[in-house]
Amino acid sequence: SVRKLGPGENLTVVIGFTLGTFVQVPAEPNGGGNEGPFNPYGPEFGETPWWSTLGAIVVSAFAVLGSAFTIIWRFITPKSSKGRGIIIPQYTVPKDLNLLESADILGRRWTGVAAQIVSFAVRGKLRILDYPVTSSGARYTLQLLDDTGVDDQEHELLSAIFGTLEIGAVQEVGVIDDVAAKAISSVSVGVRGRVISRGFKVKRKSRVGFILAGIMFLLIFVAVALFIATAFFMAFSGWGFLSVFLTFIAVFVCAGFAWRPAVVTESGAERRDYLLGMRDYLQLAEADRFRMLQSPEGAERVRVEGIDITNPAEKVKLYEKLLPFAVLWGIEREWSKELTVAYGDAAPDWYVSRNGFDPIL
Repeated sequence: SVRKLGPGENLTVVIGFTLGTFVQVPAEPNGGGNEGPFNPYGPEFGETPWWSTLGAIVVSAFAVLGSAFTIIWRFITPKSSKGRGIIIPQYTVPKDLNLLESADILGRRWTGVAAQIVSFAVRGKLRILDYPVTSSGARYTLQLLDDTGVDDQEHELLSAIFGTLEIGAVQEVGVIDDVAAKAISSVSVGVRGRVISRGFKVKRKSRVGFILAGIMFLLIFVAVALFIATAFFMAFSGWGFLSVFLTFIAVFVCAGFAWRPAVVTESGAERRDYLLGMRDYLQLAEADRFRMLQSPEGAERVRVEGIDITNPAEKVKLYEKLLPFAVLWGIEREWSKELTVAYGDAAPDWYVSRNGFDPIL
């Protein structure tokens, strides 16, 4: 039929051909490149080059072996001395250690400065006021009373706290003071060198670990280069992907384990065991501590010089001297409760409060 077409209308033409007029050509797989089933989404990966697989395996092996060696190297000789292995409760202050050194030997450096300040207080070197002396809003104030009878490191810490060693100088605690904070931090960092120089710890070299970390970093570029080169040959290598992953992990492992901390020597282990004995004594119940003080066995181990332990007032002095070591071990709250009971209505001369003695706060 024939008629006029309007807007939007179409004309369909149907033409019939005899079967076999046109030859059907089969579609070639992947556009005619490789044998295999037809892939409408693109070419398939080709065979992975041998050098790519070999190189990735070698890089992966270096990453694993380097990481393992760095971890082992951190913990091999020289090892930390194990000491006697027997801890005896002790109730006197060590004569050849300050609190900063004790904290470093025990691996509790974060408590060293606070414990040393309390040691200064109970020894009459400074006074603790539980109120500010200015309008700064500080919670506590430290007042210098005496700078004699301290070792060079304690002297350095007093200078860092007060900025001057003029008797009567004050330093408020609980307010921002960048100058004092940096000075105190510098003293705290220098403790390790003093402990090593006194033979309580020995420094271990960390150069090998850092060199291996640098090598692992370079291997990342080798692994990535192999992976990219393999891709240019229209191939994919599982070993290549694994080598990239392992080298990234190896860098972090080697960098993390490269530094080898100083270890305790036999001399340091002897002092560490003594400090552990003080901890055990501090954690005993009051009745058990008193029984040990009275026992002939306890008296033979450590003798309290110049203190009559049968006198309650003298016992307070003994407990007071141990307070800094309670701070060192993080058990000052429990120990302060007993001091509060022992003092009763009185207060130590090193602590000044508007509300009475309450060191638990």
